[in-house]
Amino acid sequence: MGATRTGREKASMKSAGRAEWQARPVSLEPYRQGTRSVHDSPAATALRRVLIVEDHPLFRRGLAQLINGEPGLVVAGEAAGVAGATALFEAESPDVVVVDLSLADGNGVDLILELGRRDPAVKVLVVTSYAHTATADAALSAGAVEVLDKAAPADVVLRAIWNALDSDPGEVQ
Repeated sequence: MGATRTGREKASMKSAGRAEWQARPVSLEPYRQGTRSVHDSPAATALRRVLIVEDHPLFRRGLAQLINGEPGLVVAGEAAGVAGATALFEAESPDVVVVDLSLADGNGVDLILELGRRDPAVKVLVVTSYAHTATADAALSAGAVEVLDKAAPADVVLRAIWNALDSDPGEVQ
């Protein structure tokens, strides 16, 4: 499709579209050493924090690597199900939550509703295999900003995360 962009080019493109966002050098070493929280990092305030809720470990890991490789984003936590997600949501206060609709201990629509009850300003992006179903429509009705298919290219997922961060709660893109 398009040419591959360097991190500097991506940062330049983002800062051009987001006056409040500026690329800053960030150390992710505490996270890379196995810590699930980035609160201890002095650069944590410069990062937009993402909570991943996905029951498939391989997909969750790939999504985490994609997000951690994007300047300005960091994974604040990972959960395989509803129970872990609600606990991490309270503990980590993420800026955006990426949710699958099919989870080990419940479904993503119920999770979106619960997160909305806990914080009406929550930004939720759904990445699922069920993107073209009535369940996806239910996710949007529950407050998700956007629903993407898991087959979406990496740049589309990252763009959707930035769009979710820039949206009003429950605003459909």
